[in-house]
Amino acid sequence: MATGIILSLETGSESERALQRIADRLQAIHRRCTTIEQLCTGLPREAVGCMFFEDTSDGGRSDEFCDLIERHQLHRPSLVVMHHSRIEAAVRAVRCGAVAVYSTPVNEEELEEGVREAFVLSAELRESDRRTRGVSQQLDRLSEGELLVLRLVLEGCLNKRIANKLDISERTVEARRKRIFEKTRTESVAQLVRSIVETVGMDDILLRCGEPVRQPPAPHWNRMLRPLGGGGAPGVSGAAGVSGAAGGSGAAGGSGVVQSRRQH
Repeated sequence: MATGIILSLETGSESERALQRIADRLQAIHRRCTTIEQLCTGLPREAVGCMFFEDTSDGGRSDEFCDLIERHQLHRPSLVVMHHSRIEAAVRAVRCGAVAVYSTPVNEEELEEGVREAFVLSAELRESDRRTRGVSQQLDRLSEGELLVLRLVLEGCLNKRIANKLDISERTVEARRKRIFEKTRTESVAQLVRSIVETVGMDDILLRCGEPVRQPPAPHWNRMLRPLGGGGAPGVSGAAGVSGAAGGSGAAGGSGVVQSRRQH
């Protein structure tokens, strides 16, 4: 049984040949795509897998790759190889879900490590997506009045204050709370809060109540990334690691890899 699916843009490069050897060792499926659009949209939603993108241009194709990821709101881990030295392109790739960004020539062992981590992250994202869809479907069953009570419950308001704010009786609040617990299959406020925070997020409740949010909810993969090292951009290993990936030696030993790491 295959461990996962690797989609790559067909280039005929040594990196792509190394990727095929890695796929054989991991018993993974390696599919080659002829366009960036196919690469970005070719993974089935329920599949464990990753994208492998190699930019042999001056950085323009990296921009196209990231544009498509943002446009389609894709939550797929990727591995990126760059033949240019645009640091901002490496940073953007990591922000768009790259597990690692490599300079050439690519070390096959490092690339295999990246594929393994991408598969692990993909499986976690699949489970997170499944749970999020489940909670979202439960919230879809709540009435407008129940959503308003839910929002205030999540803010920590007690029944009396909720009743005053919504100009309803405490008995009505209690009845709505009971239906909220039943429809969301939770048994306590703590369990309810945890279920929402770990899946759809608090902003989803505000949007359902017709209230503005400060910023759009972050993609699921972005919530799972944290900075590696000191003063780098979010999800990036700091200035030394970025310069390594962009073709320089880097203070970290010149491995030529920018890596993002998942929160434990």
